[in-house]
Amino acid sequence: MKKQIQIITLFNLLISMTAMAQTNATSSDVTTTSAKVEESIPEFVKSAETAGDLRYRQQQVKQDVNDIRNIQRLRFRLGQTFKIQPDLKVTYRLMTGTSATSGNVTLGDSKTPGAPRQSIGLDRAFAVYNPADNWTLQIGKMPQIQNHPGNNQTFLDSNVAPEGYSINYKSTVTSDIQMNLVGGSFWIREKYDDAFGEDLTDSMLNLAQFELQTKLSITKINLYYAVFSYTDLRYDKPASFVAGATSAKGNTLDINGNYQWQYEVQQLGAEFKFDFKPVELSIYAEQLQNQSADDKNKALIYGAGIKYKNWSLQWADKKIESDSVFALYTESDFADGQTNAKGQTLSVQYKFNKNAQISYAQSIAQQNYDILPVDYKRSTVDLVVSF
Repeated sequence: MKKQIQIITLFNLLISMTAMAQTNATSSDVTTTSAKVEESIPEFVKSAETAGDLRYRQQQVKQDVNDIRNIQRLRFRLGQTFKIQPDLKVTYRLMTGTSATSGNVTLGDSKTPGAPRQSIGLDRAFAVYNPADNWTLQIGKMPQIQNHPGNNQTFLDSNVAPEGYSINYKSTVTSDIQMNLVGGSFWIREKYDDAFGEDLTDSMLNLAQFELQTKLSITKINLYYAVFSYTDLRYDKPASFVAGATSAKGNTLDINGNYQWQYEVQQLGAEFKFDFKPVELSIYAEQLQNQSADDKNKALIYGAGIKYKNWSLQWADKKIESDSVFALYTESDFADGQTNAKGQTLSVQYKFNKNAQISYAQSIAQQNYDILPVDYKRSTVDLVVSF
């Protein structure tokens, strides 16, 4: 009996040792396989930078004598940047919404009730190449390359992502003076006459901007001059440039409902920043003038801002004549994205930390101010979480 027990014990010990050997072998195989998979992943994928944000907005709108409308809106953005080579990067970003001037989706939208799946699409996809220290080339659907005093959005809403190519040159003139030159061409609409097989002139946005930055003690000064030229807009309807557009949103149309003018906009601007630590002050002004229109062709914007620790406050006054800028792409938050509008904006922002902030903004404007003024007020409370 004792001999049988010894045999059984020895047999069990052999089984246990075999199982342990198989487990170690399997674990070793898994580790080896994982290491091989890790080695096969390109370095630019492993080092990719991911960024995004989520914004929840409570919005109130009052137009003329109508009741206040309360809206809840959501915007989500997610993107990555891949460093392919030391001098070459590729970036993409996804964003909710379908409009060129907004990434918002309205919760409970009356046009699509019942909490359906919300749309999300390609917001940016572009490559950046640095052939030399001072030069940058970009191609694709990219961030805007031009700058505006106070980051105002009168010429282009900040959500617009131009599609085309650009070049940027930066030069340090002295230790306190820097020069920045940018130029680019971007497609608005490709045109081809299918009926006659004729290639037509595409509608483009061509731009060139000169920016001079200088520093004097606690003061930074930015000066701007630019030409923003749209091609082949005249004699076409608004729906030719934004699908489904039924209005020119303040721009002048002829008796056939086509644009009466081209939009060749000249920019003059200046911004002054004063660093009185821990307080920062800024003041700015910008004029945009459409050289192609005979009258009602100027936009004047001036404003000021103050920052103190986690707080910031901005104020601006705007007067945007009918044909000063191409209205389909102007700032959507002011006067409901229309020209022939004037008014003021005020916003305050508080940063809880580097990943969360809350802001309140209000705009009080008059639409169609030079004929039959219509009061338009909008206020928003935004909670933004970024990562």
